[in-house]
Amino acid sequence: MSTQTILFDSTPGQVPVRGTLHAPEHASGDALVLTHGAGADSNAPLLRALAEAFCEAGMTVLRCDLPFRQLRPHGPPMRGSAERGWQVFQRKCIECHSVRGEGGKDGPELGPEHDLPVSEAQFASVLWNHAPAMLRKIREKGGSMPLLEGDEVADLQTFLASLRYFEPTGSAFVGERVFAERGCAHCHGPEAEGTKAGPRLRTSSEVFTTVSFAAALWKHGPRMIDRAEESGVQWPILQATDIGDLVSFLNNPTH
Repeated sequence: MSTQTILFDSTPGQVPVRGTLHAPEHASGDALVLTHGAGADSNAPLLRALAEAFCEAGMTVLRCDLPFRQLRPHGPPMRGSAERGWQVFQRKCIECHSVRGEGGKDGPELGPEHDLPVSEAQFASVLWNHAPAMLRKIREKGGSMPLLEGDEVADLQTFLASLRYFEPTGSAFVGERVFAERGCAHCHGPEAEGTKAGPRLRTSSEVFTTVSFAAALWKHGPRMIDRAEESGVQWPILQATDIGDLVSFLNNPTH
């Protein structure tokens, strides 16, 4: 007799895992992960049958959805790149739109707290429906509508979808910007690689959570304050929305 448990692991800084865990009555100590192809999901009949068969043989089996399937319930993987999409957003969108408070205020906030389009059809309809209002606002400011060329639409869509996917931990792309704008890079370097003024913060051995991040700030705060005063650097003010983005940035592997 086996048991099935719905599993969702959203450990900060790690790719979320969503699926079904099959636990055998008499476990052999062996485990197996099963996942799907581009057009299916973890509930595909073949995967269910395989999981149950292996579980009956004593193996613990995780039948899970791949990251792209967690981003969108149907269809093939998005062809865009979230990292390229963040670059597109900064070049062509951030003057009017903001993400987690970072950016312009003329257009609506596009952060993860808002219901953003996931499929290509939804994204196209949103762009179409809002185009007249966007054009009026841009012309009022004496500008012109930004052109999205090649794969920039797909990249932008993937970036916006990734904000919801990694929530509540935040966005590593936005976190890099926050890290620089709040002055953290002054002591720790633009990639948090460490300088003579401050230690390296991005390592392969430590994964930050919001709790451990707060604990580190508390533990090292007095020394950081003294160092900032000695260097004539203004103490940075962090917004609540900054924390998740900074944690994601620090947990993101360095290039």
